[in-house]
Amino acid sequence: MHNFLKDVVIPYYQAQSQQGNNFVIYDIQMKVLVASESVAKRLNFQSAREMVEKSYVDFKHIKPELLPQLKAIFNHCITNKITTHCVSIGGQLKPRFKNYHELIFQALEPIVDVDNNVIAILAKKLPVINSNLFHLFFPEYKAPSEIINQQITEELSEREFEIVYLSSNGLSQYEIADRLQISRSTVLKTITDRILPKFNLTESNSKELIKFAIALGIHTKIPKSLIKEQLIIITAN
Repeated sequence: MHNFLKDVVIPYYQAQSQQGNNFVIYDIQMKVLVASESVAKRLNFQSAREMVEKSYVDFKHIKPELLPQLKAIFNHCITNKITTHCVSIGGQLKPRFKNYHELIFQALEPIVDVDNNVIAILAKKLPVINSNLFHLFFPEYKAPSEIINQQITEELSEREFEIVYLSSNGLSQYEIADRLQISRSTVLKTITDRILPKFNLTESNSKELIKFAIALGIHTKIPKSLIKEQLIIITAN
């Protein structure tokens, strides 16, 4: 092992592992050198020590078809010696939510030695900034709790969730019908008979449905049925 990793990098991140940050440091063969306790817990390890020397393919939490994309992103970071930001859209073997993808933003940072050789990769989860300014325009709507949020989204069927999502992103009923390849009358009937009652809204309150859906953040939750699971490089610098 490189002395800089052994004497500086690993001891530093071992000290950081209890701080609640989400990170893993891999060597260039993509085996774990050190990880945070929060990541270990998420991946069902008893401690971060159990992850050491395991490859990312050993974690068994990512669908196999996405592993080549993940390897390509690692190689991109190593070959180009640049920090690479990417987003994971779904791809979990045990997805947490019924109707929508969990988006995970990550940064892969190359760790280089004094000769500018990449000797390891720091993978860390990036915080997602909530840019929803809905409450500034509709202060009467209080931010629902995550429990309420999940209850409503889990109660919706796949088709209902699609319609609420598309409505909250500004599509008309005719545009939704065209996107989903169904009739406009089906969209209207689904909203009136099935969706509005689940939101405790009356038949005449389609606009209120959109407001409430945005307050819940449904407009940011990409339906699983409308986009495939994938890993995407979003920036590199």
